[in-house]
Amino acid sequence: MIFGEFISKTYFCNKTYNMGKKRARNKQMNKHRANPQWKDIVKENKSFEDYYKAQNLVSSNEEWDEFMKFCRKDLPSTFRITKIRGHAKDLLRSLKEGYISKITAEDTKPDEKAPSTKDEEDSAHGLIMEPISWYPEELAWNSNLSRRIIRRSDVLQKLHRFLVEDSECGAITRQEAVSMIPPMLLDVKPHHLVLDMCAAPGSKTAQLIEMMHSNDKNELPTGVVVANDSDHKRCYMLTHQAKRLNTPCVIIVNHDAAIFPKLYSSKLAGEGEQILFDRILCDVPCSGDATLRKNPLIWHRWHSHLGVGLHRLQTRILIRGLELLKIGGRLVYSTCSFNPIENEAVLAGVLRKVDGAVEIVDSSSEIPDLKRKPGMTTWKVIDKRGTEFKNFAEVNVSPTEGFKDTMFPPSVDDAEKLKLTNCMRLYPHLQNTGGFFVAVLEKKKNLPWQKAKNSRNMKYLPWEEDERIKKILDKVKMEADSKIITETLKETENEDDKAVKIKDAVIETTEDVSDSNFNKTEVQNEETNSPRAKRIKRGVITEDPYLFLTDDDEDLKSIRNFYGMSTNLPSCQLLVRSSTEKKRHIYLVSKAVHKIMSSNSNLKIINTGVRIVTRSPFRAGLEQHGTEYRLVQDGIHLAQKYLSNRIVEISESDMIVLITNSDTNVELLREETRSAMDAMDMGCVVWHYIASSSPDNTLTSDIWLCGHNGRKIAQCMLAKEERKHFLRILGAPIPQELLEKVKGKSWGDDNKAVQEKVTEIEEQQDSDIVEQDKTE
Repeated sequence: MIFGEFISKTYFCNKTYNMGKKRARNKQMNKHRANPQWKDIVKENKSFEDYYKAQNLVSSNEEWDEFMKFCRKDLPSTFRITKIRGHAKDLLRSLKEGYISKITAEDTKPDEKAPSTKDEEDSAHGLIMEPISWYPEELAWNSNLSRRIIRRSDVLQKLHRFLVEDSECGAITRQEAVSMIPPMLLDVKPHHLVLDMCAAPGSKTAQLIEMMHSNDKNELPTGVVVANDSDHKRCYMLTHQAKRLNTPCVIIVNHDAAIFPKLYSSKLAGEGEQILFDRILCDVPCSGDATLRKNPLIWHRWHSHLGVGLHRLQTRILIRGLELLKIGGRLVYSTCSFNPIENEAVLAGVLRKVDGAVEIVDSSSEIPDLKRKPGMTTWKVIDKRGTEFKNFAEVNVSPTEGFKDTMFPPSVDDAEKLKLTNCMRLYPHLQNTGGFFVAVLEKKKNLPWQKAKNSRNMKYLPWEEDERIKKILDKVKMEADSKIITETLKETENEDDKAVKIKDAVIETTEDVSDSNFNKTEVQNEETNSPRAKRIKRGVITEDPYLFLTDDDEDLKSIRNFYGMSTNLPSCQLLVRSSTEKKRHIYLVSKAVHKIMSSNSNLKIINTGVRIVTRSPFRAGLEQHGTEYRLVQDGIHLAQKYLSNRIVEISESDMIVLITNSDTNVELLREETRSAMDAMDMGCVVWHYIASSSPDNTLTSDIWLCGHNGRKIAQCMLAKEERKHFLRILGAPIPQELLEKVKGKSWGDDNKAVQEKVTEIEEQQDSDIVEQDKTE
């Protein structure tokens, strides 16, 4: 007892001592703070206003005041209803009838006790929720309700919960309104090869994927979306976005967009043609000063040199995109910046070099209800100190601080010839959005520097060829054992011919190196004649290999036999990610994805495919014709087209019962459903709800659900968010166990009760420890 009392007293003394130290430390830290209280960000920046006033961003002083007024307001939240699932109309009806129609003025009435900002007061008396006027079919919505207003009523909390949970399962995508415009202008079709050069975090990529599935027949698209990002970690954000949509037509890759590798249609060098893209989205890295409304820290960080530092990178990415574009293809260049140095200057600099091979398309008739401003034809180049340069010759600072001749505006005639006014500028005050710059380009012919073999993938602009060759020549002269140069010199006596032949030989050598994906770490060591070891960056995750299946695969044979999977779905479109014999998951990809992956081993693939089957611990069916694999919900909307067995038709009432209960007594199902289940072995089944025009049916589109057929119990294998999603569009009540909070403070719920419960548990644990010590 004495020892137990000693332990308990020591425990409380230590706990009290540590808490006292923490309070003293916090008190000491507060002394050094100028003001320990949180302050609102001051949305002012004189340099920003002076710079853009000098650029004549808007036409009048009155419009400038309106522009700045909206820049200081909070950005409304926007979202899109995903069309890829086929029941977007049902979800839209559920949103309108189940939530929006029930919002009253009382729900948005300000709380007199709680302080509110000016934006919140405007929200309470103005817009609540409305569809974005220029987005088709009312599938994109706009709301200016703040988090504090959402907490004011039960209806708004339910609406918020609906948006968050359906976003998790991919039925809804949160995306800024102006960010939706570049994919819309690309005009993507299901057969197109599409490249998203700077894709992360992936909202535009998700929009492109939806367009690939626009046939509304649950057919596999024949095209592909190659979503690229140079940041390895951001590629996993991109993967999360793509996985929500369960598509087989996307490849997520990790490359520098400015030197994106060439893709070929065959493994054999010289036999396959280079793969070019029908559509390319070139949403380049930028200063982001048009996102002031959602990222107010930019008010303090902004200075005029931000655009100067990114101009060259943006130019290189645009050039590489144009090189990879098919003749007749469309490229959309976009930034979330107001700065003409990052927008019109980049386009003008490139278009002046391509000699009419590319032109800016007039897209004023596309997206009719969208309000926009034309592109600028003249602008000013100003340094950090506010000094204006009329032309590149006036840049007398040393070093040049990143200023390039392509940053300066073209002449009046050149600006008209380049059609810079066909670009579109989107300002916050036009339709209460963020800011954006968009230009649609079309490729008329090959670029001047494009030959049978494209130029080497190095960090040079194509018109810097002479400088590049000079550097290569200097390097070649230092290599005495260069056989190509030596033989060329021996065959030529004329000094002038020597220089020409050296240059041709170097160019030819360079192009050969380019075709073998030149990399400094792969250059042969002259002394050992062996490749140098590749350096592996710390923190980089190595991906599992991608292995395509064949018709001889025993597991695939059992799956085809048990589920009646047709051979119209070729084995080569099914892959696994495992180097062992046992397969955990089998993924489905489109034909275009298979073609690109099987022919281009140089592509650094992060993720691809949609899961259609997975290994199950319970064998389905009899020993002779069963399988260890079950179907999964991720890809059932695509795989169902190729299945002939294990399909059970259900009614709307059956579907509600199956989704509501995790384990459903088969006696609760219709007699027709039970008869169909009795006619087949136990194991995985596909529940198929067939939509009809009957007034008894709530849904307008078919639903396919993966489940399990047992002797007495039937199951519907859906995630919690998926269950709530389907119950909402069915207009059925959601069970209380599905409404349990799983994300802390999410959905605008009050966290006070949760905190009290945590405190109670901690106190009980302390009490238990004391009692245990006393007992000992």
